[in-house]
Amino acid sequence: MAKRKELEELTLMDDYMFWAVMKKKDLLIKLLECILVIKLVDLIYSKGQEILKDAYDSRGVRLDVFVKDITGRWYNIEVQTTDKKDIPKRSRYNQAVVDVDELKPGEDFNKLQECFVIFITKFDTHGRNKKLYWFEKKDRFEKDLLFGDGGNDIIVNIAGTKGEVSKELDEVINYLKSGEVEGDYTRKLDDAVAAVKKSDERKREYMRIIRYEDELRRDERLRTSAENVLSLVKNLGLDADILIANMNVDEYDREKIKELVAEKLQMVPA
Repeated sequence: MAKRKELEELTLMDDYMFWAVMKKKDLLIKLLECILVIKLVDLIYSKGQEILKDAYDSRGVRLDVFVKDITGRWYNIEVQTTDKKDIPKRSRYNQAVVDVDELKPGEDFNKLQECFVIFITKFDTHGRNKKLYWFEKKDRFEKDLLFGDGGNDIIVNIAGTKGEVSKELDEVINYLKSGEVEGDYTRKLDDAVAAVKKSDERKREYMRIIRYEDELRRDERLRTSAENVLSLVKNLGLDADILIANMNVDEYDREKIKELVAEKLQMVPA
């Protein structure tokens, strides 16, 4: 397992630091304006991003940023440093989850607002070396004909060197890539990063997240071990207790695996 970064080692491309800094509304508004080249009046943060415990979901700790503007349009932003070849599907998933939450049963589909799912990546997702990718659904045969579902999938590729972007977004990309401060906005970003690193409250919050993530990974590892035991019992007729007793794990893990196996075995029809 890779060594965990200390809070002092984080940059704005680390998800916790990005999340913490973007809680400053003025900085987030400016970032969205740089990317989308629009003027925003105000933003409303989702409750889930204001309360740390609500930022947890079944897939782990959620540290992406979710906000709405005063017109109801919503924006989902997150940073990605590892290329898992899944950004398009992640974007589709994020949009679907929010849409289901936004539309009450029986409501008209036209109530769904325009949305922007934005990834800031250290890697080029589509191989064109572009700084900015912006996707909308279009007709296959008439490229100027939009589908009109209001969905926008956007990728800011800090490794890219091609394409026209706003001057301020260019400065942000350079800052995210090198840490070099060029203009007023990146100076404010850099100051906000420094403030997070000095904050005792943020340090405690970051440690809670690390502990929670470690617990999730441990639980997943134990469940995988239990599934392996069950497979050997089912397919080879081996004894579960003997298998567990010979595992190279500590006593606590051994007992947890035993409990999980017993629980699964009770669920199997006689």
